[in-house]
Amino acid sequence: MLRALADALSRLSLTTHHRLADRLLYPLMYYGVRYRRRVVRKNLQMAFPEKTDQERKTIERNAYRQFCYTIVESIYGLRCSDAEMRQRVVFENMDEVNRLIAQTGGAIFMLAHFGNWEWMASIQQWVIPGVTELNVYRQLKSKAFDRLMLYIRAKRGGVCVEKQRILREMVRYRAEKQPVTIGLLSDQKPRPEVTRTWTTFLHQETGWLDGGEVLARKFGYPVFYLFITRTAKGYYHVDMRTLAAEPKSTAEGEITRAYAAALEENILAQPELWLWTHNRWKWKKVQRDDVQCTMYKGRHMKCNVIILNWNGAEMLRRYLPSVVAHTALPDVEVIVADNGSTDNSLEVLRREFPTVKTIVLDKNYGFAEGYNRAIDATEADYTVLLNSDVEVTEGWLTTLLDYMDAHPQVSAVQPKIRSWLNRNHFEHAGAAGGYLGWLGYPYCRGRRWGKVEEDHGQYDTIAEVDWTSGACMCVRTQVYKELGGLDAAFFAHMEEIDLCWRMRRAGWTLMCVPESTVYHLGGGALSYDNPRKTYLNFRNNLLMIYKNKQHPWGVLSLRFFLDYAAACFFLLQGKTGSAKAVIEARRDYRRMRRAY
Repeated sequence: MLRALADALSRLSLTTHHRLADRLLYPLMYYGVRYRRRVVRKNLQMAFPEKTDQERKTIERNAYRQFCYTIVESIYGLRCSDAEMRQRVVFENMDEVNRLIAQTGGAIFMLAHFGNWEWMASIQQWVIPGVTELNVYRQLKSKAFDRLMLYIRAKRGGVCVEKQRILREMVRYRAEKQPVTIGLLSDQKPRPEVTRTWTTFLHQETGWLDGGEVLARKFGYPVFYLFITRTAKGYYHVDMRTLAAEPKSTAEGEITRAYAAALEENILAQPELWLWTHNRWKWKKVQRDDVQCTMYKGRHMKCNVIILNWNGAEMLRRYLPSVVAHTALPDVEVIVADNGSTDNSLEVLRREFPTVKTIVLDKNYGFAEGYNRAIDATEADYTVLLNSDVEVTEGWLTTLLDYMDAHPQVSAVQPKIRSWLNRNHFEHAGAAGGYLGWLGYPYCRGRRWGKVEEDHGQYDTIAEVDWTSGACMCVRTQVYKELGGLDAAFFAHMEEIDLCWRMRRAGWTLMCVPESTVYHLGGGALSYDNPRKTYLNFRNNLLMIYKNKQHPWGVLSLRFFLDYAAACFFLLQGKTGSAKAVIEARRDYRRMRRAY
Protein backbone atom coordinates (compact mmCIF):
# COMPACT_ATOMS: atom_id res chain seq x y z
CA MET A 1 0.00 0.00 0.00
CA LEU A 2 2.72 2.50 1.02
CA ARG A 3 4.90 1.46 -1.89
CA ALA A 4 2.04 1.99 -4.37
CA LEU A 5 1.33 5.40 -2.85
CA ALA A 6 5.00 6.37 -3.06
CA ASP A 7 5.16 5.26 -6.71
CA ALA A 8 2.11 7.36 -7.52
CA LEU A 9 3.44 10.45 -5.74
CA SER A 10 6.84 10.10 -7.36
CA ARG A 11 5.28 10.98 -10.72
CA LEU A 12 4.68 14.54 -9.54
CA SER A 13 7.29 17.15 -10.35
CA LEU A 14 9.81 18.07 -7.67
CA THR A 15 8.40 21.61 -7.63
CA THR A 16 4.99 20.12 -6.74
CA HIS A 17 6.61 17.98 -4.05
CA HIS A 18 8.21 21.04 -2.47
CA ARG A 19 4.89 22.88 -2.55
CA LEU A 20 3.21 19.95 -0.81
CA ALA A 21 5.96 20.02 1.80
CA ASP A 22 5.61 23.78 2.38
CA ARG A 23 1.82 23.99 2.38
CA LEU A 24 0.72 20.64 3.78
CA LEU A 25 3.41 18.49 5.37
CA TYR A 26 5.29 21.27 7.21
CA PRO A 27 2.19 22.87 8.83
CA LEU A 28 0.90 19.44 9.80
CA MET A 29 4.20 18.34 11.34
CA TYR A 30 5.16 21.65 12.98
CA TYR A 31 1.84 23.17 14.03
CA GLY A 32 -0.43 20.12 14.01
CA VAL A 33 1.17 17.04 15.58
CA ARG A 34 4.17 19.13 16.82
CA TYR A 35 6.49 16.25 16.06
CA ARG A 36 9.18 16.20 18.79
CA ARG A 37 9.16 19.97 19.16
CA ARG A 38 10.24 19.81 22.80
CA VAL A 39 13.26 17.69 21.88
CA VAL A 40 14.21 20.03 19.02
CA ARG A 41 13.96 23.15 21.19
CA LYS A 42 15.97 21.58 23.98
CA ASN A 43 18.67 20.49 21.53
CA LEU A 44 18.90 23.94 19.96
CA GLN A 45 19.11 25.65 23.35
CA MET A 46 21.96 23.32 24.36
CA ALA A 47 23.80 23.66 21.04
CA PHE A 48 23.42 27.43 20.57
CA PRO A 49 23.23 29.14 23.98
CA GLU A 50 24.78 32.26 22.45
CA LYS A 51 21.91 32.77 19.97
CA THR A 52 18.72 34.66 20.72
CA ASP A 53 15.34 32.95 21.06
CA GLN A 54 14.32 34.38 17.70
CA GLU A 55 17.45 33.04 15.99
CA ARG A 56 16.86 29.59 17.43
CA LYS A 57 13.19 29.74 16.41
CA THR A 58 14.26 30.51 12.82
CA ILE A 59 16.61 27.51 12.79
CA GLU A 60 13.86 25.36 14.29
CA ARG A 61 11.31 26.22 11.61
CA ASN A 62 13.79 25.87 8.77
CA ALA A 63 14.94 22.51 10.17
CA TYR A 64 11.36 21.21 10.06
CA ARG A 65 11.02 22.44 6.48
CA GLN A 66 14.23 20.64 5.51
CA PHE A 67 12.98 17.46 7.17
CA CYS A 68 9.80 17.69 5.09
CA TYR A 69 11.86 18.36 1.95
CA THR A 70 13.92 15.25 2.67
CA ILE A 71 10.75 13.15 2.88
CA VAL A 72 9.25 14.39 -0.40
CA GLU A 73 12.59 14.44 -2.22
CA SER A 74 13.20 10.82 -1.23
CA ILE A 75 9.85 9.86 -2.76
CA TYR A 76 10.61 11.90 -5.88
CA GLY A 77 13.91 10.02 -6.13
CA LEU A 78 12.00 6.88 -7.14
CA ARG A 79 11.50 8.30 -10.65
CA CYS A 80 14.48 10.66 -10.81
CA SER A 81 16.86 9.59 -13.58
CA ASP A 82 20.56 9.08 -12.96
CA ALA A 83 21.35 12.05 -15.20
CA GLU A 84 19.06 14.36 -13.24
CA MET A 85 20.38 13.06 -9.93
CA ARG A 86 23.97 13.86 -11.03
CA GLN A 87 22.85 17.46 -11.46
CA ARG A 88 21.02 17.64 -8.15
CA VAL A 89 23.76 16.01 -6.05
CA VAL A 90 27.32 16.90 -7.08
CA PHE A 91 30.26 15.16 -5.40
CA GLU A 92 33.70 16.81 -5.29
CA ASN A 93 37.13 15.22 -4.66
CA MET A 94 36.04 11.91 -6.25
CA ASP A 95 39.41 11.47 -8.00
CA GLU A 96 41.06 10.94 -4.61
CA VAL A 97 38.22 8.70 -3.45
CA ASN A 98 38.45 6.49 -6.54
CA ARG A 99 42.25 6.34 -6.36
CA LEU A 100 42.13 5.00 -2.81
CA ILE A 101 39.30 2.57 -3.61
CA ALA A 102 41.37 1.13 -6.49
CA GLN A 103 44.38 0.93 -4.17
CA THR A 104 42.73 -0.63 -1.09
CA GLY A 105 39.62 -2.36 -2.47
CA GLY A 106 37.12 -0.27 -0.53
CA ALA A 107 36.18 2.90 1.33
CA ILE A 108 34.12 3.94 4.35
CA PHE A 109 31.71 6.85 3.84
CA MET A 110 30.69 8.42 7.16
CA LEU A 111 27.73 10.78 6.92
CA ALA A 112 25.03 12.21 9.14
CA HIS A 113 21.31 12.92 9.15
CA PHE A 114 22.13 16.14 7.33
CA GLY A 115 20.59 17.69 4.24
CA ASN A 116 18.98 14.94 2.19
CA TRP A 117 21.01 12.01 3.46
CA GLU A 118 18.84 9.59 1.49
CA TRP A 119 20.08 11.06 -1.80
CA MET A 120 23.70 10.47 -0.79
CA ALA A 121 23.34 6.89 -2.06
CA SER A 122 23.68 8.43 -5.54
CA ILE A 123 27.43 8.50 -4.95
CA GLN A 124 27.36 5.09 -6.65
CA GLN A 125 27.22 6.97 -9.99
CA TRP A 126 30.47 8.78 -9.18
CA VAL A 127 32.48 5.77 -8.00
CA ILE A 128 34.60 3.74 -10.41
CA PRO A 129 32.73 0.84 -12.08
CA GLY A 130 32.58 -2.59 -10.44
CA VAL A 131 32.30 -1.36 -6.85
CA THR A 132 29.39 -2.58 -4.69
CA GLU A 133 27.77 0.01 -2.43
CA LEU A 134 26.76 -1.33 1.00
CA ASN A 135 24.50 0.98 2.99
CA VAL A 136 24.22 0.12 6.67
CA TYR A 137 20.78 0.59 8.17
CA ARG A 138 18.83 -0.17 11.30
CA GLN A 139 15.52 -1.93 10.86
CA LEU A 140 12.49 0.25 11.62
CA LYS A 141 9.88 -0.93 14.11
CA SER A 142 7.13 -0.54 11.53
CA LYS A 143 7.58 -3.31 8.98
CA ALA A 144 5.54 -1.41 6.40
CA PHE A 145 7.72 1.70 6.63
CA ASP A 146 10.84 -0.47 6.78
CA ARG A 147 9.91 -2.11 3.47
CA LEU A 148 9.17 1.31 1.97
CA MET A 149 12.54 2.74 2.99
CA LEU A 150 14.38 -0.30 1.63
CA TYR A 151 12.49 0.12 -1.65
CA ILE A 152 13.46 3.80 -1.88
CA ARG A 153 17.10 3.18 -0.97
CA ALA A 154 17.47 0.33 -3.46
CA LYS A 155 16.54 2.67 -6.33
CA ARG A 156 20.09 3.98 -6.69
CA GLY A 157 21.59 0.49 -6.92
CA GLY A 158 23.13 0.10 -3.46
CA VAL A 159 22.69 -2.89 -1.17
CA CYS A 160 21.05 -2.25 2.21
CA VAL A 161 22.63 -4.29 5.00
CA GLU A 162 21.41 -4.44 8.59
CA LYS A 163 24.11 -3.23 10.95
CA GLN A 164 24.35 -6.68 12.57
CA ARG A 165 25.31 -8.18 9.19
CA ILE A 166 27.80 -5.62 7.89
CA LEU A 167 30.96 -7.25 9.22
CA ARG A 168 29.86 -10.63 7.84
CA GLU A 169 29.14 -9.09 4.42
CA MET A 170 32.45 -7.22 4.31
CA VAL A 171 34.35 -10.43 5.05
CA ARG A 172 32.45 -12.18 2.27
CA TYR A 173 33.08 -9.47 -0.31
CA ARG A 174 36.78 -9.34 0.54
CA ALA A 175 37.04 -13.12 0.17
CA GLU A 176 35.46 -12.76 -3.27
CA LYS A 177 37.89 -9.90 -4.11
CA GLN A 178 34.93 -7.59 -4.71
CA PRO A 179 35.62 -3.89 -3.94
CA VAL A 180 33.02 -2.21 -1.76
CA THR A 181 32.04 1.12 -0.26
CA ILE A 182 30.25 1.24 3.08
CA GLY A 183 27.87 4.07 3.94
CA LEU A 184 27.35 4.73 7.65
CA LEU A 185 25.09 7.23 9.40
CA SER A 186 27.27 7.81 12.44
CA ASP A 187 25.59 10.68 14.30
CA GLN A 188 23.13 8.60 16.32
CA LYS A 189 23.49 8.23 20.06
CA PRO A 190 25.18 5.07 21.40
CA ARG A 191 24.50 3.67 24.84
CA PRO A 192 26.92 5.28 27.32
CA GLU A 193 28.18 2.01 28.82
CA VAL A 194 29.56 0.87 25.45
CA THR A 195 30.80 4.26 24.23
CA ARG A 196 34.56 4.55 23.94
CA THR A 197 34.97 7.94 22.26
CA TRP A 198 33.64 11.17 23.78
CA THR A 199 34.18 14.72 22.51
CA THR A 200 32.88 18.19 23.23
CA PHE A 201 30.38 18.70 20.41
CA LEU A 202 28.17 21.78 20.16
CA HIS A 203 29.09 22.63 23.78
CA GLN A 204 27.98 19.18 25.01
CA GLU A 205 29.97 16.15 26.11
CA THR A 206 28.91 13.71 23.41
CA GLY A 207 29.47 9.99 22.89
CA TRP A 208 29.96 8.58 19.39
CA LEU A 209 29.35 5.40 17.49
CA ASP A 210 32.75 4.10 16.42
CA GLY A 211 31.67 1.35 14.02
CA GLY A 212 33.09 3.20 11.01
CA GLU A 213 36.47 3.54 12.67
CA VAL A 214 36.50 -0.08 13.82
CA LEU A 215 35.70 -1.36 10.32
CA ALA A 216 38.22 0.98 8.70
CA ARG A 217 41.05 -0.11 10.97
CA LYS A 218 40.17 -3.76 10.56
CA PHE A 219 40.00 -3.73 6.75
CA GLY A 220 42.38 -0.86 6.01
CA TYR A 221 39.77 1.08 4.02
CA PRO A 222 40.14 4.88 3.79
CA VAL A 223 37.48 6.98 5.54
CA PHE A 224 35.67 9.99 4.08
CA TYR A 225 33.18 12.44 5.55
CA LEU A 226 30.41 13.72 3.28
CA PHE A 227 30.38 17.48 3.91
CA ILE A 228 26.97 18.48 2.55
CA THR A 229 25.90 21.97 1.48
CA ARG A 230 22.43 22.79 0.15
CA THR A 231 22.97 25.19 -2.74
CA ALA A 232 19.27 25.57 -3.61
CA LYS A 233 16.00 23.81 -2.91
CA GLY A 234 16.54 20.25 -4.20
CA TYR A 235 20.26 20.77 -4.98
CA TYR A 236 23.22 19.65 -2.88
CA HIS A 237 27.00 19.91 -3.11
CA VAL A 238 29.05 17.22 -1.34
CA ASP A 239 32.73 17.68 -0.50
CA MET A 240 34.36 14.28 0.10
CA ARG A 241 36.70 15.11 2.97
CA THR A 242 39.38 12.57 3.85
CA LEU A 243 39.30 11.59 7.53
CA ALA A 244 41.93 8.85 7.24
CA ALA A 245 43.76 7.65 4.13
CA GLU A 246 45.63 4.99 6.13
CA PRO A 247 43.34 4.10 9.05
CA LYS A 248 45.55 1.33 10.45
CA SER A 249 48.17 3.94 11.32
CA THR A 250 45.74 6.11 13.29
CA ALA A 251 45.39 6.18 17.07
CA GLU A 252 42.27 4.75 18.70
CA GLY A 253 39.44 7.28 18.54
CA GLU A 254 41.26 9.55 16.08
CA ILE A 255 38.93 8.86 13.15
CA THR A 256 35.79 9.20 15.27
CA ARG A 257 36.99 12.52 16.70
CA ALA A 258 37.76 13.78 13.19
CA TYR A 259 34.23 12.81 12.12
CA ALA A 260 32.74 14.69 15.09
CA ALA A 261 34.76 17.82 14.25
CA ALA A 262 33.74 17.70 10.58
CA LEU A 263 30.06 17.25 11.47
CA GLU A 264 30.19 20.18 13.90
CA GLU A 265 31.69 22.40 11.19
CA ASN A 266 28.96 21.24 8.80
CA ILE A 267 26.19 22.04 11.32
CA LEU A 268 27.59 25.47 12.18
CA ALA A 269 27.62 26.32 8.47
CA GLN A 270 23.95 25.36 7.88
CA PRO A 271 22.36 24.37 11.22
CA GLU A 272 18.88 23.96 9.72
CA LEU A 273 20.04 20.99 7.65
CA TRP A 274 20.70 18.68 10.64
CA LEU A 275 17.96 16.40 11.96
CA TRP A 276 17.40 17.96 15.39
CA THR A 277 14.54 15.59 16.30
CA HIS A 278 16.93 12.98 17.71
CA ASN A 279 17.29 13.16 21.50
CA ARG A 280 21.03 13.32 20.90
CA TRP A 281 22.16 14.12 24.44
CA LYS A 282 19.80 11.79 26.28
CA TRP A 283 22.64 9.88 27.92
CA LYS A 284 25.59 11.29 29.77
CA LYS A 285 29.04 9.84 30.13
CA VAL A 286 29.14 6.96 32.58
CA GLN A 287 31.71 7.29 35.31
CA ARG A 288 33.32 3.88 35.11
CA ASP A 289 34.01 3.52 38.83
CA ASP A 290 32.16 0.20 38.64
CA VAL A 291 34.81 -1.19 36.28
CA GLN A 292 38.02 -0.59 38.17
CA CYS A 293 40.40 -0.77 35.25
CA THR A 294 43.28 0.24 37.49
CA MET A 295 43.43 -3.48 38.22
CA TYR A 296 43.36 -4.34 34.54
CA LYS A 297 45.76 -2.41 32.32
CA GLY A 298 45.72 -4.69 29.32
CA ARG A 299 46.64 -4.23 25.68
CA HIS A 300 44.85 -5.55 22.62
CA MET A 301 45.14 -9.35 22.72
CA LYS A 302 44.38 -12.17 20.33
CA CYS A 303 42.10 -13.71 22.96
CA ASN A 304 40.86 -12.94 26.45
CA VAL A 305 39.50 -15.78 28.57
CA ILE A 306 37.04 -14.09 30.93
CA ILE A 307 35.65 -15.88 33.96
CA LEU A 308 32.73 -14.19 35.71
CA ASN A 309 32.85 -14.81 39.45
CA TRP A 310 30.31 -14.17 42.20
CA ASN A 311 31.12 -15.39 45.72
CA GLY A 312 33.00 -18.30 44.19
CA ALA A 313 36.28 -18.35 46.09
CA GLU A 314 36.20 -22.14 46.46
CA MET A 315 35.27 -22.58 42.79
CA LEU A 316 38.28 -20.48 41.83
CA ARG A 317 40.57 -22.58 44.01
CA ARG A 318 39.23 -25.79 42.43
CA TYR A 319 38.96 -24.91 38.73
CA LEU A 320 41.16 -21.90 37.98
CA PRO A 321 44.47 -23.86 38.24
CA SER A 322 43.57 -25.91 35.14
CA VAL A 323 42.75 -22.73 33.22
CA VAL A 324 46.05 -21.11 34.16
CA ALA A 325 48.02 -24.28 33.35
CA HIS A 326 46.43 -24.94 29.94
CA THR A 327 46.02 -21.37 28.70
CA ALA A 328 49.65 -20.23 28.73
CA LEU A 329 49.64 -18.93 25.16
CA PRO A 330 51.13 -15.78 23.61
CA ASP A 331 48.65 -12.91 23.23
CA VAL A 332 46.14 -14.67 25.49
CA GLU A 333 45.13 -13.42 28.94
CA VAL A 334 43.05 -15.02 31.67
CA ILE A 335 40.84 -12.45 33.37
CA VAL A 336 38.46 -12.87 36.30
CA ALA A 337 35.63 -10.35 36.39
CA ASP A 338 34.34 -10.23 39.95
CA ASN A 339 30.61 -9.53 40.04
CA GLY A 340 30.43 -7.73 43.38
CA SER A 341 31.46 -10.70 45.53
CA THR A 342 31.12 -10.40 49.30
CA ASP A 343 33.31 -13.41 50.12
CA ASN A 344 37.12 -13.52 49.95
CA SER A 345 37.31 -14.08 46.18
CA LEU A 346 39.49 -11.03 45.51
CA GLU A 347 41.89 -11.99 48.29
CA VAL A 348 42.15 -15.52 46.85
CA LEU A 349 42.92 -14.12 43.42
CA ARG A 350 45.54 -11.72 44.75
CA ARG A 351 47.36 -14.30 46.87
CA GLU A 352 46.98 -17.55 44.94
CA PHE A 353 46.68 -16.43 41.30
CA PRO A 354 48.93 -13.39 40.87
CA THR A 355 49.21 -13.87 37.07
CA VAL A 356 45.46 -13.67 36.56
CA LYS A 357 44.17 -10.20 35.69
CA THR A 358 41.15 -8.87 37.58
CA ILE A 359 38.23 -6.59 36.80
CA VAL A 360 36.12 -5.57 39.79
CA LEU A 361 32.43 -4.69 39.41
CA ASP A 362 30.71 -2.81 42.20
CA LYS A 363 27.71 -5.15 42.48
CA ASN A 364 26.22 -8.35 41.07
CA TYR A 365 25.08 -7.41 37.56
CA GLY A 366 24.11 -10.97 36.69
CA PHE A 367 25.66 -13.16 34.03
CA ALA A 368 24.58 -11.03 31.07
CA GLU A 369 25.44 -7.48 32.14
CA GLY A 370 28.46 -8.69 34.13
CA TYR A 371 30.01 -10.12 30.97
CA ASN A 372 29.01 -7.07 28.92
CA ARG A 373 30.83 -4.76 31.31
CA ALA A 374 33.88 -6.97 31.51
CA ILE A 375 34.17 -7.36 27.73
CA ASP A 376 33.65 -3.62 27.30
CA ALA A 377 36.72 -3.04 29.51
CA THR A 378 38.97 -5.28 27.40
CA GLU A 379 40.25 -5.49 23.82
CA ALA A 380 40.81 -8.74 21.91
CA ASP A 381 40.05 -10.40 18.58
CA TYR A 382 38.34 -13.25 20.41
CA THR A 383 36.75 -13.56 23.84
CA VAL A 384 36.03 -16.81 25.68
CA LEU A 385 33.14 -16.74 28.14
CA LEU A 386 34.12 -19.41 30.66
CA ASN A 387 32.13 -20.42 33.72
CA SER A 388 33.97 -20.45 37.03
CA ASP A 389 33.10 -24.15 37.53
CA VAL A 390 34.81 -25.41 34.35
CA GLU A 391 37.96 -27.52 34.23
CA VAL A 392 39.81 -27.24 30.92
CA THR A 393 42.19 -29.69 29.25
CA GLU A 394 45.45 -29.38 27.36
CA GLY A 395 45.04 -27.76 23.94
CA TRP A 396 41.42 -26.77 24.58
CA LEU A 397 41.86 -23.13 23.51
CA THR A 398 44.33 -23.60 20.66
CA THR A 399 41.85 -25.90 18.91
CA LEU A 400 39.05 -23.35 19.15
CA LEU A 401 41.18 -20.40 18.02
CA ASP A 402 42.66 -22.31 15.07
CA TYR A 403 39.17 -23.17 13.88
CA MET A 404 37.97 -19.57 14.20
CA ASP A 405 41.03 -18.28 12.33
CA ALA A 406 40.39 -20.71 9.47
CA HIS A 407 36.65 -19.99 9.21
CA PRO A 408 35.90 -16.24 9.05
CA GLN A 409 32.17 -16.87 8.59
CA VAL A 410 31.95 -18.44 12.07
CA SER A 411 31.13 -16.05 14.91
CA ALA A 412 31.19 -18.47 17.87
CA VAL A 413 32.35 -21.98 18.74
CA GLN A 414 32.14 -24.24 21.76
CA PRO A 415 34.06 -27.35 22.80
CA LYS A 416 32.63 -30.68 23.81
CA ILE A 417 31.34 -30.21 27.39
CA ARG A 418 31.44 -33.20 29.69
CA SER A 419 30.22 -33.52 33.26
CA TRP A 420 32.83 -32.87 35.94
CA LEU A 421 30.99 -35.20 38.34
CA ASN A 422 30.36 -38.03 35.88
CA ARG A 423 33.28 -37.59 33.52
CA ASN A 424 32.22 -40.13 30.89
CA HIS A 425 28.89 -38.38 30.33
CA PHE A 426 27.98 -35.13 28.64
CA GLU A 427 27.02 -32.15 30.77
CA HIS A 428 23.54 -30.67 30.68
CA ALA A 429 24.59 -27.11 29.72
CA GLY A 430 25.83 -27.45 26.15
CA ALA A 431 26.97 -31.07 25.75
CA ALA A 432 28.12 -31.36 22.11
CA GLY A 433 26.34 -28.27 20.76
CA GLY A 434 22.90 -26.75 21.14
CA TYR A 435 19.77 -26.71 18.99
CA LEU A 436 16.29 -25.21 19.21
CA GLY A 437 13.07 -27.10 18.60
CA TRP A 438 10.24 -25.44 16.71
CA LEU A 439 8.52 -24.58 20.00
CA GLY A 440 11.63 -22.76 21.18
CA TYR A 441 12.81 -25.43 23.63
CA PRO A 442 16.59 -25.82 23.63
CA TYR A 443 18.28 -29.22 23.48
CA CYS A 444 21.76 -30.53 22.70
CA ARG A 445 23.64 -33.28 20.94
CA GLY A 446 24.08 -35.55 23.92
CA ARG A 447 21.16 -34.21 25.96
CA ARG A 448 17.41 -34.19 25.44
CA TRP A 449 14.72 -33.32 27.99
CA GLY A 450 17.17 -33.38 30.88
CA LYS A 451 18.60 -36.83 30.05
CA VAL A 452 22.31 -36.78 29.23
CA GLU A 453 24.10 -39.47 27.23
CA GLU A 454 27.35 -41.23 27.88
CA ASP A 455 30.09 -40.04 25.54
CA HIS A 456 31.17 -42.89 23.25
CA GLY A 457 32.56 -40.59 20.58
CA GLN A 458 29.20 -40.51 18.78
CA TYR A 459 29.36 -36.71 18.47
CA ASP A 460 33.07 -36.26 17.73
CA THR A 461 32.39 -34.63 14.37
CA ILE A 462 32.48 -30.87 13.97
CA ALA A 463 28.89 -29.71 13.54
CA GLU A 464 26.98 -26.51 12.88
CA VAL A 465 24.71 -25.69 15.82
CA ASP A 466 21.95 -23.26 16.70
CA TRP A 467 23.63 -22.08 19.88
CA THR A 468 26.86 -22.43 21.81
CA SER A 469 26.94 -22.86 25.55
CA GLY A 470 27.68 -19.93 27.84
CA ALA A 471 29.57 -22.38 30.03
CA CYS A 472 32.38 -22.20 27.48
CA MET A 473 32.02 -20.29 24.24
CA CYS A 474 34.57 -18.48 22.10
CA VAL A 475 33.17 -15.47 20.19
CA ARG A 476 34.48 -12.81 17.85
CA THR A 477 34.65 -9.81 20.15
CA GLN A 478 33.67 -7.32 17.48
CA VAL A 479 30.56 -9.32 16.54
CA TYR A 480 29.64 -9.61 20.23
CA LYS A 481 29.86 -5.84 20.69
CA GLU A 482 28.12 -4.95 17.42
CA LEU A 483 25.13 -7.11 18.35
CA GLY A 484 24.91 -5.49 21.78
CA GLY A 485 26.32 -8.45 23.71
CA LEU A 486 24.15 -10.46 26.05
CA ASP A 487 20.71 -9.05 26.84
CA ALA A 488 21.10 -7.52 30.30
CA ALA A 489 17.35 -7.76 30.92
CA PHE A 490 17.71 -11.57 30.98
CA PHE A 491 20.06 -11.28 34.00
CA ALA A 492 21.00 -14.97 33.68
CA HIS A 493 19.99 -18.14 31.76
CA MET A 494 19.12 -18.37 28.04
CA GLU A 495 21.05 -15.14 27.37
CA GLU A 496 23.70 -16.92 25.30
CA ILE A 497 21.00 -18.69 23.24
CA ASP A 498 19.38 -15.33 22.56
CA LEU A 499 22.75 -13.89 21.46
CA CYS A 500 23.42 -16.90 19.21
CA TRP A 501 19.98 -16.52 17.64
CA ARG A 502 20.80 -12.89 16.86
CA MET A 503 24.12 -13.98 15.36
CA ARG A 504 22.39 -16.44 13.05
CA ARG A 505 19.83 -13.80 12.03
CA ALA A 506 22.79 -11.56 11.13
CA GLY A 507 24.15 -14.28 8.83
CA TRP A 508 26.83 -15.82 11.04
CA THR A 509 27.50 -19.53 11.58
CA LEU A 510 28.04 -21.25 14.95
CA MET A 511 29.92 -24.50 15.44
CA CYS A 512 30.79 -27.16 18.00
CA VAL A 513 34.40 -28.32 17.78
CA PRO A 514 34.51 -31.51 19.89
CA GLU A 515 38.27 -31.99 19.51
CA SER A 516 38.42 -29.46 22.33
CA THR A 517 37.02 -30.84 25.61
CA VAL A 518 36.21 -29.23 28.96
CA TYR A 519 34.49 -30.51 32.12
CA HIS A 520 31.64 -28.53 33.69
CA LEU A 521 30.24 -28.93 37.19
CA GLY A 522 26.94 -27.18 36.38
CA GLY A 523 24.54 -25.51 38.80
CA GLY A 524 27.40 -23.55 40.29
CA ALA A 525 25.29 -20.42 40.79
CA LEU A 526 21.80 -22.00 41.04
CA SER A 527 20.96 -25.68 41.32
CA TYR A 528 18.88 -27.20 38.52
CA ASP A 529 15.83 -27.56 40.83
CA ASN A 530 16.00 -24.02 42.17
CA PRO A 531 12.71 -22.09 41.55
CA ARG A 532 14.72 -19.01 40.67
CA LYS A 533 16.38 -20.94 37.82
CA THR A 534 12.97 -22.21 36.70
CA TYR A 535 11.65 -18.65 36.66
CA LEU A 536 14.57 -17.30 34.62
CA ASN A 537 14.50 -20.18 32.14
CA PHE A 538 10.76 -19.86 31.42
CA ARG A 539 10.69 -16.06 31.31
CA ASN A 540 13.80 -15.67 29.19
CA ASN A 541 12.79 -18.44 26.80
CA LEU A 542 9.53 -16.63 26.06
CA LEU A 543 11.32 -13.30 25.62
CA MET A 544 13.85 -14.93 23.32
CA ILE A 545 11.11 -16.35 21.07
CA TYR A 546 9.28 -13.01 21.01
CA LYS A 547 12.46 -11.13 20.09
CA ASN A 548 13.88 -13.43 17.44
CA LYS A 549 11.23 -15.60 15.82
CA GLN A 550 9.88 -14.05 12.63
CA HIS A 551 6.23 -14.97 13.29
CA PRO A 552 6.14 -15.82 17.01
CA TRP A 553 2.45 -15.71 17.88
CA GLY A 554 1.55 -19.26 16.83
CA VAL A 555 4.32 -20.75 18.95
CA LEU A 556 3.63 -18.38 21.84
CA SER A 557 -0.05 -19.35 21.82
CA LEU A 558 0.87 -23.03 22.16
CA ARG A 559 3.38 -22.19 24.84
CA PHE A 560 0.63 -20.57 26.90
CA PHE A 561 -0.99 -23.98 27.36
CA LEU A 562 2.28 -25.91 27.64
CA ASP A 563 3.68 -23.60 30.31
CA TYR A 564 0.59 -23.89 32.50
CA ALA A 565 0.71 -27.65 31.97
CA ALA A 566 4.30 -27.54 33.25
CA ALA A 567 3.14 -25.59 36.32
CA CYS A 568 0.53 -28.27 37.02
CA PHE A 569 3.17 -30.96 36.62
CA PHE A 570 5.38 -29.21 39.19
CA LEU A 571 2.40 -29.08 41.59
CA LEU A 572 1.83 -32.84 41.21
CA GLN A 573 5.48 -33.35 42.10
CA GLY A 574 5.08 -31.21 45.20
CA LYS A 575 7.32 -28.46 43.79
CA THR A 576 5.08 -25.52 44.60
CA GLY A 577 7.96 -23.05 44.32
CA SER A 578 8.68 -24.10 40.75
CA ALA A 579 4.97 -23.99 39.83
CA LYS A 580 4.73 -20.46 41.18
CA ALA A 581 7.92 -19.55 39.29
CA VAL A 582 6.33 -20.55 35.95
CA ILE A 583 3.28 -18.34 36.58
CA GLU A 584 5.46 -15.41 37.64
CA ALA A 585 7.67 -15.93 34.59
CA ARG A 586 4.70 -15.65 32.26
CA ARG A 587 3.47 -12.53 34.04
CA ASP A 588 6.85 -10.80 33.82
CA TYR A 589 7.31 -11.88 30.20
CA ARG A 590 4.11 -10.04 29.26
CA ARG A 591 5.38 -6.93 31.02
CA MET A 592 8.95 -7.04 29.69
CA ARG A 593 8.17 -7.79 26.04
CA ARG A 594 6.98 -4.19 25.60
CA ALA A 595 10.63 -3.14 25.62
CA TYR A 596 11.36 -5.12 22.42
